[in-house]
Amino acid sequence: MLLQLHITNFAIIKQLRLSLNRGMNTLSGETGAGKSIIINAIHLIRGGRSSTDLIRTGCDSSTVEALFSLPENPHIADILSDLGIPFDGEVLIKRIIFREGRNRVFVNGTMATLQMLSQLAPLLISISGQHEHQLLLKPENHLYLLDDFGGLQTARERFQGLFRRYRSLNQRIQTQETALREQQQAQELAEFQLQEIQSADPTPGEDESLTEERMRLTHAEDLMRIASEGYQTLYEQDDSVMAAVSRSIRSLSRGAEMDPNLVSLRDALHDVEVRIEDIALNLRDFQKTIHIDPGRLEQVTERMEMLSRLKRKYGGRLDDVIQFKDELASKMETMDESQHLLETLKKEENLLSEAVIQEAEKLSKMRKGAAQTFEAAVKQELDQLHMKGTRFKVRFEAATRQHKNEKNGKPQLSTKTGWTRWNL
Repeated sequence: MLLQLHITNFAIIKQLRLSLNRGMNTLSGETGAGKSIIINAIHLIRGGRSSTDLIRTGCDSSTVEALFSLPENPHIADILSDLGIPFDGEVLIKRIIFREGRNRVFVNGTMATLQMLSQLAPLLISISGQHEHQLLLKPENHLYLLDDFGGLQTARERFQGLFRRYRSLNQRIQTQETALREQQQAQELAEFQLQEIQSADPTPGEDESLTEERMRLTHAEDLMRIASEGYQTLYEQDDSVMAAVSRSIRSLSRGAEMDPNLVSLRDALHDVEVRIEDIALNLRDFQKTIHIDPGRLEQVTERMEMLSRLKRKYGGRLDDVIQFKDELASKMETMDESQHLLETLKKEENLLSEAVIQEAEKLSKMRKGAAQTFEAAVKQELDQLHMKGTRFKVRFEAATRQHKNEKNGKPQLSTKTGWTRWNL
């Protein structure tokens, strides 16, 4: 019911707060008192057309607010839920019209559109007058009137709850299918990239070690010559450094017998001899590690070129390429999980679809039973109005149609809705 009506700067009304009580409320007054203006304000609440002529002279805007109490109206709750508007048993509609021609609509504090208001408001209040379309004449309300008459609100709410779950699940499946298609479109490229990297099988730091190896292979002859010359100079030649140091040590040993001050110098030179010998022997061993191998050099060069291509395509560093390979493998696993999730959701949808159909058939049977009682009750009322012979018939049209799935032959739900039709 309408609890309060607040009008500001509307036509000749500067400000009006009107509170209504349960039962019948009467507004009376002489011509020109403003009764029609209040009705016009309610028309705005119902989504009627606005005009700047309705704004009070000298004002920039006009506001109409209406508070309704509907604690036990599941139909209103469903509509508000679909519109994303909160509902706790009361509906507050606020409409503002501006001199510039703009409109603002709010429902329970949430900004709304005129289309949303036109869908909601006629269910809150009906204005009966000459040539007015009343609530009874709108087919979309017939089922609710029949359910209210037959006390089927609980059964309807139970069905609506199941159907909302089905619709939500169906939307989730569609979203999952879209995501899976996008993943499948990218899978071919990802598989090619993964195969390319896996066939190369790079290892961390491999490019750096190959760079060092290629450098040695490229300059193998120079390295061999340098090592050989160093070894010969330090150790092998007759006039090698080792031979000269040995002679000096022998000479200092004789001198130390003459003067003890030369003992420390002799010993220091002996340490130098040991160090030179160690370096010379290392140079000799180093020669054994040098390989002059043009074939291996070609292999290393080709391998480095392959790794360079991978780095240019998948990352600036080899570690980036390896990380990208791991990400591709993870994506493949994610797609497998997505496919599994889709299959699980479809199984759940099939089970829920059967439950919805069973509940719908049960509710439909109850409605048809209530319709027979409703027809008899209306006929009785018409007879009392001396309208004997008038026929009132409730005819059902399918609100939810089923079709067979070509793959499994199971009934499938459609979200299309129809309405009960009254025939007078």
